[in-house]
Amino acid sequence: LVSLQQTRLTCLCLDKCDLSALSAQLLATCLAGLTTFKLKVNFEYRQEERFSDDQICAIFEELSESFKLQNLHLRLCDLFPVPPSTLAMVLSRLAMADLYWCLLSPGQVLTLFTRLQ
Repeated sequence: LVSLQQTRLTCLCLDKCDLSALSAQLLATCLAGLTTFKLKVNFEYRQEERFSDDQICAIFEELSESFKLQNLHLRLCDLFPVPPSTLAMVLSRLAMADLYWCLLSPGQVLTLFTRLQ
């Protein structure tokens, strides 16, 4: 893949796309270079074609060190593996966070809303 730093791509929207073969670090680094990322997964989509725990943790860890992403749209993602403080820090810096049917722990929700107050 061409590094996003070498492209003009700022927005990537994917619908029913299997990202399971991508390494967690490659995926995280590429998403951190975007301003908008949207991943739409439908209910009938197979579980193994969604983000793995390693991928979602790497994404949020990379985003915690990057300020470029402004809009994050995730659908049907299990965010439980992401540490509450990391999730809250990343989401609170975004202009738009659309987490449609994403799984969040009570601790993640509490940490997020505490950070937003």
